[in-house]
Amino acid sequence: MTYFMLSCNTDESNVKEFTDIYYDILMIREKYLDTNIANPKIADLLKKYGYDEQSFKEYSYEIFSKNPQMFTAIIDSVRNKAERNLLEFGKERQRKLDSINQQNNQ
Repeated sequence: MTYFMLSCNTDESNVKEFTDIYYDILMIREKYLDTNIANPKIADLLKKYGYDEQSFKEYSYEIFSKNPQMFTAIIDSVRNKAERNLLEFGKERQRKLDSINQQNNQ
């Protein structure tokens, strides 16, 4: 679900790609709290899209430099989506742990 308007000068596919990458980065950072695990996964993700960390930063700046309000709206929207999905991920993980604990206690 998208909560922002694209300006006429912004290529919608670039914004979509950015949001997909940023969302995946947030999910990796939350699932792998150890940066020694998370950072290589993020590097692989960026490589999949044809970026390294610096080129992705430049790409992001290029997209949003003319419309910082859109950048803020997108970041907020992606973070909200990630938070909802991480809550579900946490609930599912807890259900699995509860099931394992229940089996072990029988």
